[in-house]
Amino acid sequence: MDPKIAPKDLLEAGFKAHRASGKVIEEKEIALGKVPGRSLVVETSKHRKWMRTYLAADKTQYSLNCGGPVDRAATDEKIAVKVLDSFKL
Repeated sequence: MDPKIAPKDLLEAGFKAHRASGKVIEEKEIALGKVPGRSLVVETSKHRKWMRTYLAADKTQYSLNCGGPVDRAATDEKIAVKVLDSFKL
């Protein structure tokens, strides 16, 4: 990764294509301890995706996502959040 690129810009770039492909339901800055991250929920006509990305101090980027049919989004959200919350560094 280019050391000249700011960490925030690297996190933003990870979601660029997802933002363009559907309606953004939620987007926010998050952290896992001291590791900065971003959370994004996107919905298309068929699917809803819950995504998180984190950028470690050594510039290693961790990307996670869960998804399911849009008609099950209300019930799948609890499962997706539980899975994403289980990630540890």
